[in-house]
Amino acid sequence: MRYRVLTALAGLAVAAALAALVTCPAEASAPALRVTSPQAFQVVQRGADGRADIVVRGVSRGLGGRVQARWAGGSWSTGGVSGDGSFAVRLRDCPGGQATLEVRSVRLEKTSPFLSLSFFGTSAEGRPMPLLVASKEKAFTPEAAAKAGKPVVLVLNGIHSGEIDGKDACLILLRDMALGNRPDLLDTVTLLVVPIYNVDGHERVSKWNRPNQDGPLEGMGFRTTTMGYDLNRDFLKADAPETRAWIEGQDRSAKKVTWIVRPSGPGPVRVTVEARAPKAGRDRKTIIIDR
Repeated sequence: MRYRVLTALAGLAVAAALAALVTCPAEASAPALRVTSPQAFQVVQRGADGRADIVVRGVSRGLGGRVQARWAGGSWSTGGVSGDGSFAVRLRDCPGGQATLEVRSVRLEKTSPFLSLSFFGTSAEGRPMPLLVASKEKAFTPEAAAKAGKPVVLVLNGIHSGEIDGKDACLILLRDMALGNRPDLLDTVTLLVVPIYNVDGHERVSKWNRPNQDGPLEGMGFRTTTMGYDLNRDFLKADAPETRAWIEGQDRSAKKVTWIVRPSGPGPVRVTVEARAPKAGRDRKTIIIDR
């Protein structure tokens, strides 16, 4: 689905009377993409260099977790869809003049048969927690992954949502996989990616959450959940609903999974989790951590 708005970049004294072309189902319950800003007829102030930034905002429901936008036929910029369906995509250095703003929803799993998107739980504030599986054998279930016989590697991003470079790196990697640019990456592994683990903290964006961090320019998420839990310290206590959801999913997963926990710091931590026979009603696991 694509939403197109004709607008203009101009000075304050210049007006633009332009039409909006909206493609959207009439039924409120049907999948829909709606842009709320900028509006048709809107004039965007440009800088001294004749260029401007445009922040595209709106709502996407039932169409996937990513939205892309572009100005004047340029490169697509991508933004995420939050739990309530809202999205924001920033287009930087747009050239002045009248042109078409295009917005579309995208799902990587629709681009490649080797990708599958699911949700393994719900956060304290009700946001779905995404899990993406990449497999050449389409081994999208624990049983299928075990049958495929390849190592299962999990990359867990955004456990502290301000330390967010791992999420962006993984989404770039998955995009390359979806577009067929790196078909070799799945030859010897079944890959699981959690792009954002602390989904509630991810939405608490502020430039002051990590003021010494170089970007993102508009700010970054918060370290803890909105209930105050540090998810990177909660795997044994399992106080947070996010942790309990992940443990339940891990208990249903393949026999052995190697985690790559990607914080912003000295480097990723590799954790091998191996299921053992339950004792006294508990499923104990051996965990090996190294750098």
